[in-house]
Amino acid sequence: MKLLKISILSLVIILTGCSEKISELDKKKAELKTLKQQLSEVKSKIDILQTELSDLDTNTEGGIPVSILKVELSSFSHFIEQ
Repeated sequence: MKLLKISILSLVIILTGCSEKISELDKKKAELKTLKQQLSEVKSKIDILQTELSDLDTNTEGGIPVSILKVELSSFSHFIEQ
């Protein structure tokens, strides 16, 4: 009888000790899941901003900035005499 009580007591202690580690493990898994979700949301926001900036920014790295003039109709005068 004494052996049975000791066995049950040790079994309860072992299960209680293991259950705390499992709950801690579950907490860490849940935290990891939320962080991964936040990471994917941030990555999608970064991608959206990069596409918006690439559409708005016409001067890419290594490019040469240029300016344009509006074409206007005028008479042409040449300076070559015949």
